[in-house]
Amino acid sequence: MFKRLIIFTALSLACPALSVAGDIAREVRGSTDNNFFELSLGLGHFEHHRNISFDEDNKGSGLVLGVSWEFHWKGFFTEAIESANTTLNLGYALWENDRWSVDLIAANFSGFSEDGNDIISGLTEEERDRRLSIRDTSSIEGGVRLTHYLDSSIVQFRVESDYSNAKAGPIASLILGHAWQVRNWNIYAFSGASWSSRQRNEFLWGITPGEATSRFPVFKARSSVNYLMELGVTRPLSEHWVSRSTITLNRLGRGASSSPLAAQPLAGSIETSISYVF
Repeated sequence: MFKRLIIFTALSLACPALSVAGDIAREVRGSTDNNFFELSLGLGHFEHHRNISFDEDNKGSGLVLGVSWEFHWKGFFTEAIESANTTLNLGYALWENDRWSVDLIAANFSGFSEDGNDIISGLTEEERDRRLSIRDTSSIEGGVRLTHYLDSSIVQFRVESDYSNAKAGPIASLILGHAWQVRNWNIYAFSGASWSSRQRNEFLWGITPGEATSRFPVFKARSSVNYLMELGVTRPLSEHWVSRSTITLNRLGRGASSSPLAAQPLAGSIETSISYVF
């Protein structure tokens, strides 16, 4: 029996060389079209960084429903991506050739929006604990994405800063990925590091004196270098159906993981799913 029903946006690594579901589906159809829409259903187990997420031990297992897409029109693009590095992007392709591409990221939506969880006077300590653990972490970043293609490998650098009311500060990442084709199996891996500014970590993990409780004491965050990794395998089942299995790992740097809101520095997931690609 599953502990939870988990709904999230499914993974699609957004690059021509290593795009997981998109590239395989297009190859099976014999098409070079960059546009696709995908629905997926699978089983997964997840462990999270935050002190309360799904349940007290930060673990969830269950049914996973997913949706992902990538659409391009006259240089403009939208990508729905769930990975260690990014989620939903809106942007514009500034320049590209066979080896390089430069994209303007107009909006990278990340985090979770939680209304009505401000810490105000008169709350009990239990209420402050609950609001701290499910605080609003949503932000909207804009920036630049630089990608270099090397046959079956890719190197991608991103630098972005939040411009929403959250004022969550800048972030940056450097990711290396590679794909291997073994008969009709596509095996891929990517790993890298992301830099999170002090302002970003303070937004996500900091605790002010007015918010502090006995369970969550005052904490001033520092900048951190975080690490991420994903390993996956995909296999086309037919023209439209694709199977996928993935393992992800994310490790917070000490500037964030030392926060009382962080249950553990290491988080990750294991998932297997089947997708229909339109």
